Amino acid sequence: MVIYGWDKNLETGIELLDAHHMQFLIAVNKRIISQKCKNDRGELERLIQFLQYYIQYHFQVEEAYQVECNYSGFREHQAQHDTLSTQLRFFQVRLASCEDDSDLMEEFDAFLYDWVHEHILQEDVTFAQAYRHFRRTEAKRKVGS
Repeated sequence: MVIYGWDKNLETGIELLDAHHMQFLIAVNKRIISQKCKNDRGELERLIQFLQYYIQYHFQVEEAYQVECNYSGFREHQAQHDTLSTQLRFFQVRLASCEDDSDLMEEFDAFLYDWVHEHILQEDVTFAQAYRHFRRTEAKRKVGS
């Protein structure tokens, strides 16, 4: 994996969600650095714990924005959030029960990669475009009233 920098491709244009995604990438980058330096199990445990708290709040906020704009992909997006949450819990259980965690760490790194590239860069950005369109339409409607 490579270190993630913030760029325009990651921006949703929704300030709070962008701040959340930046926090997520900082945590992922710490994992990447830890893995490259020493493959620290404790760092992985801290990242999983952080992500457990992160997703509880972030997913609720993101879904609230989707409900606000009556996002057509809401149910599918919500199902993806549920899947990510379940996968994260699965990694947490597996990490607690294994002695040799090298394979698990590789799987977890692939999970993080997919989260960034398939969920944030594709699904979240698609939703954000719909949300921004909704906000522009609402603003025009209010001006025209």
